[in-house]
Amino acid sequence: MELVEVADRLYALTPAEFTQARNAAAVSAKSSGDAELAANIKALRKPSTSAWLVNTLAQQRLPQLDELLGLGAELRAAQQALDGDALRRLSRERHASIHGLTVEIGRLAADAGHRVADATNREITGTLDAAVIDAPAAAAVRSGRLIRALVAAGFDAVDLDGAVAVPDELPQAPQSSGRLRAVEAAAAPVERPSARQQAVDAARERAAVAERALVRVDAALSTATAAVDNARARLQEAEGEARQARAALTTAEQERNAAARVRTAATRDRDVAKRAVTDAEASRGGS
Repeated sequence: MELVEVADRLYALTPAEFTQARNAAAVSAKSSGDAELAANIKALRKPSTSAWLVNTLAQQRLPQLDELLGLGAELRAAQQALDGDALRRLSRERHASIHGLTVEIGRLAADAGHRVADATNREITGTLDAAVIDAPAAAAVRSGRLIRALVAAGFDAVDLDGAVAVPDELPQAPQSSGRLRAVEAAAAPVERPSARQQAVDAARERAAVAERALVRVDAALSTATAAVDNARARLQEAEGEARQARAALTTAEQERNAAARVRTAATRDRDVAKRAVTDAEASRGGS
């Protein structure tokens, strides 16, 4: 029994099921005489809710996830090639793909009897975005063994420290597609006379600076657009809850007012009855 095989089974479970199953697997490994494996299993950390949901998506082996991770490889190559048109097109595709996958995750969670909270949904979106930005992050997502959410900062490498179980056994990162290789080929340097090369290099550097700035803006726009979509969904949900709360408040006020009227009548009846008792006692005493 290999650690990665045990981890694959454990990270397919819900966080609520994880700890008991992990401890049982560690006991089984120790009973089989493999103390080292038992210790490594015991050291596996329970995934966060967002990590579990992304793991669930990865374990479904959905083509949509493969398409997103492949799109990430193309985005990185387009950024390296300074292909602005490709970057803008791929950024739009990335946003649409991530949105579709978050919807699918919501469906998978609902099938398992779970509701995805807003904060969890933001972590899922951020994790998928990080998988697009960074090849090792894509491999971590593809493994289905995430422990925590991933966070991307521009096109910088994503911090995977403590983010994935059995990090030495990650699947291969997505490879370049034919479309990607065409972009890479277009970026290949061309030999030029040295007198012109300096001017070309200077122009390329200026273009690279401008293109990197545009890429950052596109990445920020994509993230902001996803945030707007999430905020709009939360607002619609909150407005629906507010309507329900107002209706409940109106009903409660009506019930309270009705109860107050009943209490007033009951108080009046009690006072009348008490006066009758007083009058009756006074009449009996006089006789």
